[in-house]
Amino acid sequence: MGIPRRFKIIRNNCKGKIIHLGSNNGERRFNLDNYLREKFKVTSVDIMGAPDIKQDLNKINWDNIDGKWDTVVAPEIMEHVANPEQFILNCAKLLNKGGRLILSTPNATSLIYLYNPE
Repeated sequence: MGIPRRFKIIRNNCKGKIIHLGSNNGERRFNLDNYLREKFKVTSVDIMGAPDIKQDLNKINWDNIDGKWDTVVAPEIMEHVANPEQFILNCAKLLNKGGRLILSTPNATSLIYLYNPE
């Protein structure tokens, strides 16, 4: 199994210093965080595991995160946050001027279309 296509798309759209939100990938050896670190300086953020910064991303204020980044990567976490609008506002606060926010969410309906495309 090769590198997932979504990993490549995310990494190809990153620039500069990166903060990876929701980066906990359990015990997986190969994950998006490791893939990004092959090319960029990455700060990982999560409430579980061993991230660089521990932060509950459902909180209104992200008190544990201090700094600015060129790219905020938040893959497949948006569907887990209680307040998506506040989440995006917090992401925006982390960005340098001209920075990039990369969000992705799973397509919950994709399996339905595979079995019933009409």
